[in-house]
Amino acid sequence: MCGTRTVCLTGLDTGFIDILIAEQQPRIVIRGRQLSSNFTTVCEPLSIGVMGKHIIVPVDSSEQSTKALTYAITEESDAELTLIHAYGLGTHAGRGAVVQPTSEAIDASEEQAKEVLENAKDVAVDAGYDGAIETIAKAGDPEKVITDHAEDADAVYIGSHGRKGTARVLLGSVAEKVVRRAPVPVTVVK
Repeated sequence: MCGTRTVCLTGLDTGFIDILIAEQQPRIVIRGRQLSSNFTTVCEPLSIGVMGKHIIVPVDSSEQSTKALTYAITEESDAELTLIHAYGLGTHAGRGAVVQPTSEAIDASEEQAKEVLENAKDVAVDAGYDGAIETIAKAGDPEKVITDHAEDADAVYIGSHGRKGTARVLLGSVAEKVVRRAPVPVTVVK
């Protein structure tokens, strides 16, 4: 059996319905309270599509993100893969004024993001991934960009730089923030 998903029919007094995926033949199994005679316990195989798992791997140019990507592909080789690169366009204060990034700085950041994602796609292919790869490059806080996109995924695989002590406290940890805030399971790879 590939997996079991449980769906609760709200507003109906029917117990739970399990969709069992076994040998590519989905069946609906009703368990819980006895239902009216219009329902049977096990229905005939359905001709519905079974959606695969969707994983997100945040990437940058670090060894840790490469390890996380390789591990994710090893663990989830059949999953849909989305690579995310979040980058900052930091503003800074200078002599009483806030200085915005120039158009050249924005273009350079966007170009670097494309390069990081292309390199990550190459790593994925080299690791044996043969499916379509979605890429997302977005300016913003990495933790927020990742967790926003995680709402549409089944899992996140993220690399950790493994900072400890004062460095971790001062710099924070994107991986730690994603673990705390993501709406899906997160695997941290060191």
